[in-house]
Amino acid sequence: MGGEPTPVGPPPRGGGQQLRGEQTVRNRDLISARIILVLTVVASAASGCGGAGRRDVRAMSAGASIHWLGTPRPISGVRQRTVGHGAHAAVLLWRAGRRPPREAIVFLHGWQLLPPSAYGGWLRHLVDRGNTVVYPVYENRDTKPEAFRPNALAGIAAGLRAANADPAHVVAAGVTTGGALAFDYAATAPRVGLPAPRAVLAVFPGRNPGDGVVTPANLSDIPARTLLAAVAGPGDPLPHGEETARALLGAATRVPTRDRLLLRAARLGHDAQMLDSAAAQLTFWKPLDNLIAQARAGAR
Repeated sequence: MGGEPTPVGPPPRGGGQQLRGEQTVRNRDLISARIILVLTVVASAASGCGGAGRRDVRAMSAGASIHWLGTPRPISGVRQRTVGHGAHAAVLLWRAGRRPPREAIVFLHGWQLLPPSAYGGWLRHLVDRGNTVVYPVYENRDTKPEAFRPNALAGIAAGLRAANADPAHVVAAGVTTGGALAFDYAATAPRVGLPAPRAVLAVFPGRNPGDGVVTPANLSDIPARTLLAAVAGPGDPLPHGEETARALLGAATRVPTRDRLLLRAARLGHDAQMLDSAAAQLTFWKPLDNLIAQARAGAR
């Protein structure tokens, strides 16, 4: 991980409020989305899927009115089911040929609506370890950032309900915008009647993408028993990423400092969380596996 995890205390005055580098976060996620879009269109042509690239970009999930950025694809060995509608929907993923486990991982994608297959290797890994993954949609065509948080909560509710998730065995993870939303979910869950995640991992977290504001939750409401970690550092190539991660961790003041960890990423590139490489597995997959194990051991 490029060094020992660093416990993070309260942020400097104002550190839990407006975060700097918002335009940087927007540009970073836009670049990521464009790269994935190009790869998706190229893959479609190479595999003989046919059709114009425009139709792939506008791909709509049947029955759910979800306009994915790129064509949703199967993930080997994984069954997928969409519950809910539009930006309030979620995709459930679990091991094919079995019933969905009650142990649930809420996985929040980054800004721009990439389908679960964009994170296919990581999601398959989580499924193979005996989890149902709940993948909230939270945005759709023309969705404003102000709606991301309530939409995410609606998708999480629909997904956990459909999976009959065990409230004591829910863990959340997210990348970029989704990483910050995962913290928001942990803070808001008790108030809105959702199962609170026992642990949260945010990978390269960011706030306020696009032309709008993702209104933060009050992170001091995150329950004290929650395990929190954020991945930042040299692997996030643009400025202020570590500052954002520290602000999120520092604002969760009810959680003991020892349970708020900043994990430093190696120089893997911003989209490494979408890869299956050994370095990506060590930097992203393993910390989440560890958090899941710790959280569920404490829930017994």
